[in-house]
Amino acid sequence: MSNKIVFETDAFAATKEVWLKASDYLGINKETGTSEIKRLSPNKVQIISLSGDILAELSATVKGNKKVWSQNKTVY
Repeated sequence: MSNKIVFETDAFAATKEVWLKASDYLGINKETGTSEIKRLSPNKVQIISLSGDILAELSATVKGNKKVWSQNKTVY
């Protein structure tokens, strides 16, 4: 499976910036509170439901002063 770049952030982006861009990309309504972000490392995050199901997994590669994020896994 080829990983497609889905969004970019600053190289030192806080989890909040990653969450905002990831939720916009995935179409997740942040205000409903039905999912959360779990930062596994500086370059890897999971979006999980409150029941613990993995909705998506994203990883980043540093390119200069940016991180390009790609989607690894979607379970929906």
